[in-house]
Amino acid sequence: MILKPQNLYRSSLYPLVSNKSNSDFSDERRLVSALKKGQEEAFRFLVQRYQKKLFSIAYGIT
Repeated sequence: MILKPQNLYRSSLYPLVSNKSNSDFSDERRLVSALKKGQEEAFRFLVQRYQKKLFSIAYGIT
């Protein structure tokens, strides 16, 4: 079964953002901003936060 991007978004990625409060989004914006500026700590934190979910998504695609 091949998932179209819109179906993948609805089925797998939506839980990443559906249960977040506004403060979580604010924190993530700051982390992404720091990441774009080259701060490795921000990258490490985001990887630790999402590595299990991202691995599950990637594994499901292959």
